[in-house]
Amino acid sequence: MPLQPCPGFQEKSGHENRIVKLEKSEHDYKAIIDLIRRSSGNISNEIVRSIRNTEDTTESHLVFDHLVREVLLREDPQLSQPLQNETGGAQSDSASLSLSPQAAGSMCSSMSHNGTTSHLPWSPGEHHLPISSVPSISDWTTVTSDTEFAKDLLDVYFTWSHPFHLLFSEETFCHGIRTGKLKYCTPLLVNAVLAIGCAYSDRLEARKVEADPATVGDHFFDEAKRLLDEEQGISLTTIQALGLMSVRATMRDESHNSRPYISHMMAGIKKLQLASPPSQTSSKISEAEIQTRKITFWGCFVLETSSALSNRRMPALSSSEIEIIKPLVLPELENTLWKPYGTRYYDGGQSEMAQASNKYSILCQSSLLAEIVNDFTKLLFGSDVRVEDEQLVVRYEEMKRWTHGLPAELDVQNQRLPLPQVITLRCYYHYCIIQLFRRPLMLSFLQHSTGPPQPCLDAAIHISQLINTYREIYGLDKCFSKLPRCLTFAAIVHVLSLDTSSIAISKDIRSMELHLAQAIRALHEMKADRCLTIVRDLIENWGVTVPAPVRIMLNEIQLESTIGGLNNGHEYTNGIMDETDGPTNNAYDENENESEDDAPSMTNSLDMAFDESWMNF
Repeated sequence: MPLQPCPGFQEKSGHENRIVKLEKSEHDYKAIIDLIRRSSGNISNEIVRSIRNTEDTTESHLVFDHLVREVLLREDPQLSQPLQNETGGAQSDSASLSLSPQAAGSMCSSMSHNGTTSHLPWSPGEHHLPISSVPSISDWTTVTSDTEFAKDLLDVYFTWSHPFHLLFSEETFCHGIRTGKLKYCTPLLVNAVLAIGCAYSDRLEARKVEADPATVGDHFFDEAKRLLDEEQGISLTTIQALGLMSVRATMRDESHNSRPYISHMMAGIKKLQLASPPSQTSSKISEAEIQTRKITFWGCFVLETSSALSNRRMPALSSSEIEIIKPLVLPELENTLWKPYGTRYYDGGQSEMAQASNKYSILCQSSLLAEIVNDFTKLLFGSDVRVEDEQLVVRYEEMKRWTHGLPAELDVQNQRLPLPQVITLRCYYHYCIIQLFRRPLMLSFLQHSTGPPQPCLDAAIHISQLINTYREIYGLDKCFSKLPRCLTFAAIVHVLSLDTSSIAISKDIRSMELHLAQAIRALHEMKADRCLTIVRDLIENWGVTVPAPVRIMLNEIQLESTIGGLNNGHEYTNGIMDETDGPTNNAYDENENESEDDAPSMTNSLDMAFDESWMNF
């Protein structure tokens, strides 16, 4: 006869367990309150989202551990290094606050809406498929039947566009390609992907008209537009394709054509309620779909926020409206290798250039940055009230805190061969700083003697240095579409630094000249002709003596134009400046024009040269 436990013992043990649980709950509540008090607005929002979206209180402790770690890392980045236990080895995974950023979720939530990890149902290596295992490409596009050509386009797309503009899961997409399932991979999305891939291909088939390089990708893009017109409703893949079509329009210097795709993309997000977690009562949504919704939403949010900042408009969605937490970061997906496909460095094997992609860590950090940018974009363009310099400084400090919270693997200075998408992310960060201080920068242009604000100077120098690093490692014939814009605005700041009475700037004028010359060379290597014209025309209208390094570089790329004689009668009527990117906040611009009377020597053409370069680029 088996022994029966003593009833009194069971009752006492049960009371002790309940006491321990109550003490733990009290500790958790105090920790959450303290966390909210000490964290920034964006982290506080993330805490609230986690509380709303995590029903299982046991699993919620893991979510809060990640959030605690994020705040602590922002205060002390050294905490990103694994702690050592008493025996000298690294602590176990149970010590969540001492985990490396990648293992601990790279400061992003590792939980889905119901508190369980949403592992994707296939291997992270499945997207590296031999051509023979991929079904005929004719099942996905009518443009080509050459499966090998299509696979080449997919490879360059996933190397040089997807890592920064991550709007969908590469794993689910490639799973769909392999199996023929349409849930996460449709002909519309495939053609949008192939259209962008063409921009990174040297093959003549990548052009609609082989003799005309201006038609690169047009055939796939036309097919995508045809399929979009035939869409009967909205779906995740439709939203993803719209985002990619906006990226492709921007890559072709057609920002005015990008806006409609962005608008439809955001309308689809609102219709599918992607900013909110799925209903807890829904049993039809799989874990993979929940994860895909997160990836799609945050990728589109990053894209839309960037568009709002560039076009000087209110964002279509406020960060305060977001209820969904950030995507899951799984080590097995983060460790999939990125290789410089399509360059001379690619040998198809395990070259030293191959390294962990950290794809979802980059998306999460881009999302955190986008939330900050979203907030100050509303400040700049959402009110008739003039923005005070003190308010800009507050946002600037918040931007700097974002850099302090970056995990080590996304820190350019800590990497011998930083990923190109990591370099691009840092360039974009500095570009956002220049945009934040646009009004003071405009005043420095009008007053002609104060010099650009120091944050703009620092940002421009950092962008130039980062581009040089990118160029030395990877070359510039293949780069992410965001880089030409970032470098153009850095060059604008360098131009404004050429003629100033500021002693601090005068000491570094030689380095500014070299940075400007290098920027011109880099834009030429990027084949960013429109950007080059913007910089050249601004130099002409600025009316300063063109430094020798700049003149030599312009001569080398045969873009000197009227700079040789500095044609003062030159009118700023280039066709590339004729179109605007959309409505801007007029009250904000009127505030900037208040100081025009302080600089009576400045001509209207000078003002127009700067402002149109900024507004219409």
